[in-house]
Amino acid sequence: MTADVLIDQGNARRPWKGVTVYLSGDGTSAYATAHDLVPGPRGTVEFGPAEPVTDSFLRTLAGGLGTEIPLDFLPDTVLYRTGELLAWWVPAQRRTMFFSEHLAQLQPASGRLAPHPALVFVASRTHLWVRALKRNQRPTRDTRLHVAPYMNTYANGGVCLGTMPLPRSAGVTATGQWVDAFFNSSFTHLVGASRLSTHPQGVAGLWAELAGSKKQFPVRYLAESHQTLHTFVRSCQRTN
Repeated sequence: MTADVLIDQGNARRPWKGVTVYLSGDGTSAYATAHDLVPGPRGTVEFGPAEPVTDSFLRTLAGGLGTEIPLDFLPDTVLYRTGELLAWWVPAQRRTMFFSEHLAQLQPASGRLAPHPALVFVASRTHLWVRALKRNQRPTRDTRLHVAPYMNTYANGGVCLGTMPLPRSAGVTATGQWVDAFFNSSFTHLVGASRLSTHPQGVAGLWAELAGSKKQFPVRYLAESHQTLHTFVRSCQRTN
């Protein structure tokens, strides 16, 4: 079996550094050293003496790998930011919802405004997660989150993206695009066996009741997620 790998075709690459990572016996910590690459026998390269990994080296490496975090102004809605994930919250408000044609019970509600709870979204370049808030205010690290009462979502808060048009980035300026993509897509089906709402008629009955309502979202119908904001974001990191 033969495999060919093309890396940035047309742009010459040269060996730059070698990195050795040392892992502790219990696997809970690591230490890394950088090495210059020196010529070896028969055209090979070998690791030179070990040097400590510096912040400058890590910034250069991250930039070259395309994971450097750009310089952004962070609005109050942003909660967490890493090189891979962005978490933000959205205040409670009325939004239009769309439902698939095969959801007969919800056809009268499709395309109508309805009240929604405050929400927490987490996005990477290829994934989206969502949870709900009982209080319409910026959450703290230890704020308890609730299940977002929407079809097309998994028990862990992950969104079944389907044909949803994805924004090209998970940067600060794209948060509105992610939220619009979520609500402008049709909700089509239940995913798994998670309880999406404590409403007596379930999540479908909830939105059938709320369609056209000008009242606030009834947060008493939010189901527990058994997660805080921090544990939710950490779980998104692990599943990304």
